[in-house]
Amino acid sequence: MFKKYSLIFNFFLLGIVLCQNNDQTITEKNSKSPQLNCKNPSVYELDKKLWEYKLQYYKYHQIMYASKKIQEVEQIKNESLIFKENGCWQKKRNLNEQLCSSTFEFEFSNERYPLYSTNAKCDCKYCSMFFGQYLNSDYECLPITEKQPVLARGECSSDGYYQWIETTQLVIKGCTCGYKYQLVEA
Repeated sequence: MFKKYSLIFNFFLLGIVLCQNNDQTITEKNSKSPQLNCKNPSVYELDKKLWEYKLQYYKYHQIMYASKKIQEVEQIKNESLIFKENGCWQKKRNLNEQLCSSTFEFEFSNERYPLYSTNAKCDCKYCSMFFGQYLNSDYECLPITEKQPVLARGECSSDGYYQWIETTQLVIKGCTCGYKYQLVEA
């Protein structure tokens, strides 16, 4: 467990080191509209903006939830894209005592801040018991998702710096065993 968090911390530090050179001109091949003379703000400024946005975001959602104006759970469809192709190993499940095992993958993008994101991928489609037994086919491994506040890189402003827009991204935090049919049509 500790190794997993130390690995995440190392990637976080790597992201900070990569962003230290603020005078570097950004030219990306996969960017929608590359601006040759546009620069990113400093890591300190991006951290400050993200921190302020996170405070506003979580305060707003706590107020809305307390006043019962939003539901805590959002339904999403179970898509096969969340399953890894390398199969599920019963031995791994037995060792971790999991009905649905998952693997974490790191994603890097210059188009959002923080630059690194972790997503879980479900290793198996069906919920398993111990000793190779599977639950009823009405149950599947389903993703546990969360919306996280992030900053997305926008257009170049007149001062020569990219604008960073407040938005959210859907992150898969893990996998759990659940009923595979959608009971209410969205």
